[in-house]
Order: sequence, then structure tokens, then C-alpha cells
Amino acid sequence: MAIEEVRESSLPLERTFSLRSLLGARVLSKNGKVIGKVANVNIDRKTMKVQGLVIMCSPLFKRIYIDQRYFERMTPESVVLSIEPSVLLRGKKVITYDGQALGKVRDVVRVDHSNTIRALTVKPLFRGEFSIAIKDIRLIGTSVILRENYHAPASVFWKRKSG
Repeated sequence: MAIEEVRESSLPLERTFSLRSLLGARVLSKNGKVIGKVANVNIDRKTMKVQGLVIMCSPLFKRIYIDQRYFERMTPESVVLSIEPSVLLRGKKVITYDGQALGKVRDVVRVDHSNTIRALTVKPLFRGEFSIAIKDIRLIGTSVILRENYHAPASVFWKRKSG
């Protein structure tokens, strides 16, 4: 049965899709990594436009909110982002330029709620945590690789005082 359209200046029905179809749709990062699935669609009460999506990330069922400014493309099957969400860096290995593992990212210090990183808090296995400024990061991929001139805090846990 055909739908009778009542509209003046909005898009034709065939150029739109139902928000309901977005629920459960896959969300992919800028580089194509599946981040999770759409759990909720948030709409501005006044403009009635999509403002963001709540994403259910697996495996720990963590939820993150992604602002519509970070959407690259949206279809009923998937949402492709224009970013790699910085909040997903938690748990990634941090490695020096020479390949030495320093620990894992415990927290991401961001500019307000944006995706812009100020620093990473790193937790080594047997030491206290320390902070790495964004200027000291060379590459962020499957792990975080630091710049060649970065000097990691010395490990004092295993050193004995001589004397």
C-alpha cells in the first residue's frame, strides 16, 4: 500500500529513511573499524534534527555519545564517522619509538567533550601512572607510538639504591 505524502518543502519520502532503521545499525570509524551499534538516536526538541547517536560498544557494553558533527555518512545499515573516537584509546598499548612497551592507556584527557586529545594517562604494570602530552605522540593506530625524542619516566620500582 502506497503512502500518501503531505508536505510542502521537505524532501521527498524516497530520499529519507526511518530513524527506527538506525537502531542496531553498525557504526564504523573513519578507518573502517566497527565501533559498535546504534543504541539510541538523539534529536533536538526544537529543530527536530538528529543531534547525535548513543553507540553500544562491545565487548564490555560501554556506551558513548557521538555528536552529529562527526558523521561522515548515514544509511539505514550503517553510520560512518569522520573520526577515530579518542575515547576508544583506553586499553591500547603505549610503545616508545624504539619499541619498548611502557604500559596501557588508562585515560584520555580531552579538550572539553570534543575528540581533541590533550594528553594520555598511561598505567605501567608495576609503576604509578604518568601523563603523555599529545605533542609527544608520533602515531595512533593499533597501539600508541611515541616520538623519537620522548623520554619515559624512569622505572624506580626495580632499581636499588647503591651505597
